[in-house]
Amino acid sequence: MATALADKTGTIEQGQQVDWRDIKFGVLVGCVFAVTKYIVLYRLEWHFNASEPLVCFFLTFAYILVRARRQPDKLDEWGITTPLSAPAILVACAFFGIGVLVLAINRIHIAGTLPFSMGMVTGSIEYISSGFTQQFFLCSVGLVSLGKMRIFRGWLRLPLALAACFGVMHLWMPLSAPAERFWIELAGVAGVAGLGFLASAYFLSFRTMIPIAIIHAVQFGVFQDWMNGLQ
Repeated sequence: MATALADKTGTIEQGQQVDWRDIKFGVLVGCVFAVTKYIVLYRLEWHFNASEPLVCFFLTFAYILVRARRQPDKLDEWGITTPLSAPAILVACAFFGIGVLVLAINRIHIAGTLPFSMGMVTGSIEYISSGFTQQFFLCSVGLVSLGKMRIFRGWLRLPLALAACFGVMHLWMPLSAPAERFWIELAGVAGVAGLGFLASAYFLSFRTMIPIAIIHAVQFGVFQDWMNGLQ
């Protein structure tokens, strides 16, 4: 169960082995995602936009059901059924509040207004399937698998590695941005790296991915409503 997977610092016990079935399934879903993205971008006549995130979500959900039926303890290892402690809830609420506050400050700074509309709610609901799928493979598969490797043992190693990975993936933004926007884009890179660190540290500490998926979906809905189209 969850307590058997992590010690007090959130690291994986040395006796655990990487579940390669999770890794192989992740590669499969990645390939499916690439195909659906190609359809959305280059087969506009298929009108596949709304269905794209649901394909990977239902594929992931089916995998979870099949594996959990044979190995119920996998649900705890993935952080899906682990009990939510009071500290886990408080930290999740703090992360959510800080994220929304940052978006609000940026919206007011750029546009001078802070609107509230149903677009936040509908955008968040629509993004639940994408948010859950992303966090499942990032946390439940990626962090759990990497955490079982000797090189990543220790509470800080894996969060720092993920933060660096997120930063590198977004490094192209400041390099391609106009000079006057360089520092803004660089701050965005630092913010993304920080999110990677916080998400991984939260999962390794509390061994639950559901709050991360919920925060991801809701904040994306707020981001879409407040920041889309603004320069």
